[in-house]
Amino acid sequence: MSSKGVGLSKAAAAGELSDEQLVSSYLAGGRRDDRLFAELFRRHRRAVWHRCYAFFDNALDAEDLTQEVFFTVYRKLPQFRGEASLRTWLERVATNTCKNELRRRSRRPRTLDGPVEVVARYRPSEAPGPAAVTEARRAGERLVAAFAALSEPERRLLQDADVDKKPYKEIAADLGISLSAAKMRVLRTRLAFKQAYSRLAEPAERNPDD
Repeated sequence: MSSKGVGLSKAAAAGELSDEQLVSSYLAGGRRDDRLFAELFRRHRRAVWHRCYAFFDNALDAEDLTQEVFFTVYRKLPQFRGEASLRTWLERVATNTCKNELRRRSRRPRTLDGPVEVVARYRPSEAPGPAAVTEARRAGERLVAAFAALSEPERRLLQDADVDKKPYKEIAADLGISLSAAKMRVLRTRLAFKQAYSRLAEPAERNPDD
């Protein structure tokens, strides 16, 4: 990227930075200032949601995939070089995420929506076979272990956001933080949960025997 980071001490607010300045400042600060990523999320969430909705025509799927897109953006933002606009890059990430999800669904029956969503709303598929039942049991065990690996505040946050479906405004009020900060904290906690789940899933995939 061509421009140098602009610290918030030199800008009135994250909302006054351009996309390029926002990314530069966030990376220059070692990705420690959640206000910057929260502003990026706030600014582009709706566009990403609409891109995901265009693929699946389902609001819940679009919301889940929007979270998945920003998980990816959180990890890969250092790879953004500014050859295209941030909006274009985000839409490319969203498109690739949706295509990957379509391929995943075409390969096997959909028995699990995803780690966080299973905790919130697991629904078994119709007449599942023995293999599906076994995999669902293993996935459930990994979910419990991944959940236990989080800190108590993180577990409570996921309980509020994904099980009890508490509105972000209430979560923000409970935590005494702004609405954007609450959304960012939920996003980062979901990422931590997803990473813990993935780590637990890898050995199970290499050793399928009970």
